[in-house]
Amino acid sequence: MNKLDAAKFLPILKAYSEGKTIQVFLSHRKAWVDNINELSFVLKVDSYRIKPETVKYKRYLMKGLFNKKMITTILLMKSVK
Repeated sequence: MNKLDAAKFLPILKAYSEGKTIQVFLSHRKAWVDNINELSFVLKVDSYRIKPETVKYKRYLMKGLFNKKMITTILLMKSVK
């Protein structure tokens, strides 16, 4: 490991010490998976990342879609009269 790699590992180590989930890229699966073992420096720096936060917004999108359909229906009903 050189100085540049050590600098890239700093945010990952900080997040790990704060209890955030670290993910490892498995090339044979071509996917990011949660690291359940101790954090090690066996893999390259680019093989580690802090797990991105998932945003749950599907319900809000559906609510907006429902409102658009209701407004369209109301406008169509008014135009028919």
